[in-house]
Amino acid sequence: MRSRVVFGIVFGALIGFAFGLVHEASATLYTLEQKSLADEGVEAKVLRGRTEMQSAPLDPANNREMFYQLVHKEPLPYKCYIPLRTVVDLGKVTYPIVLDSTGLASQGYDILYLDFNRNGDLTDDPAYSPTKQSEEGYYGKRNTFAVTVEVDVGSEKYPCDFLLTSSSTVRRDSLAAYVQVTTDTYYDSLIRLGEKEHRVILLDRNNNGRFDDKSSISSENVKGTTCALVVEGDLLFIDPNFKILSRYGAFETRRGRFPLSETVFLDGVHWRLKVSPKGDTIELTPCELPVGYLTHATEKFYATTLYGETGIINIAVDAGEKYPIPPGEWKILDCWVDHTKYPTEPDSDFDGIERTWLQSAAPIDIPAIRVESGATTVLPFGSPYRVSPVWSFSGNDRSVVHFDWKIVGSAGEVCNSLVVNSSFPKAPEIVIREKSGKKVASGKFEYG
Repeated sequence: MRSRVVFGIVFGALIGFAFGLVHEASATLYTLEQKSLADEGVEAKVLRGRTEMQSAPLDPANNREMFYQLVHKEPLPYKCYIPLRTVVDLGKVTYPIVLDSTGLASQGYDILYLDFNRNGDLTDDPAYSPTKQSEEGYYGKRNTFAVTVEVDVGSEKYPCDFLLTSSSTVRRDSLAAYVQVTTDTYYDSLIRLGEKEHRVILLDRNNNGRFDDKSSISSENVKGTTCALVVEGDLLFIDPNFKILSRYGAFETRRGRFPLSETVFLDGVHWRLKVSPKGDTIELTPCELPVGYLTHATEKFYATTLYGETGIINIAVDAGEKYPIPPGEWKILDCWVDHTKYPTEPDSDFDGIERTWLQSAAPIDIPAIRVESGATTVLPFGSPYRVSPVWSFSGNDRSVVHFDWKIVGSAGEVCNSLVVNSSFPKAPEIVIREKSGKKVASGKFEYG
């Protein structure tokens, strides 16, 4: 078992209040240090990858219509032959913008006009230049602009920094371009709880300029969707291991990365968590809550997200450990099982590690798990797994049969991704035979 701090988060209603069993001590307020996602370091790059960037394709009909509803005067003539007009949301306010260029093929869109005062006149606002020279990105020439606007959350107003990144590819007969928006700011500090010190990072995951948004389960039913849909809020990192995060992506963020919550379980104590909309302060208050416990019989590390009437909980622990959770009925949203042997030393080299893991998503009709106060409940997901074939017909005479298959866990969760020793497994084979045993057809499935 790897030694570490056990922590977790529950968000939604603070259920202890419903039972009248919450006892709270005095609160401690912590001030967090502001940092920039535009930094070139590994940590800022990893955190940028954990945000849900707002992306606006340029010049689609609906965006152009919104643009001209907001703008009545432009800085004509533009420098390039294809200026791009669109709208972006900074905070909860829609701003019209125009991207211009000093040399479209060589520089990309390197001039930004933004109606900062929102009066419909782009000529009385200064043009923005990129924060760094044009560079070649995955989608062509890329320029990033830094913009600061006032965010109004009702209870307060404060300046917030945003990054607008334009990407463009020019071909002989076509142009592809779009702009992405992300909050530039994140907060990062060391806090002391009793005898222990923890690193806390707060990230505006949904890029709306406020840092106190909590995740929830969507009440909308999307056609073709069989799983519950999560409306993502902001993220709290506690003692994250960036050496792992920078190499292995989203899975390891389960250990140390949590959706923002009402309470946090840390060092064996439940803390009521309050985050300022600006994100510069957090307040922690120790409280006593009734809890039950979850455990799992898998042999290795596992992570799962559960949801119920009182909110969502994210669990990331080693097998056999009991995890405290508010009593009630909970459903599995997704789950991961990891058999990778990670180094345990803080300065270990993670290069060359062969990873083995499986990720699954649970259908919305999966049976609920009942957790009783003071009792331990075993999570049902995982092995044994079974292969479930799926087939369909096409053609006017239904003469063509399409075969697919899925791996289903013991709780009914369906495997989305499987990696063994850092590689996808060998492609499964299929053989179709008549009742007599005569082979009719054979082939291989495509993995992924």
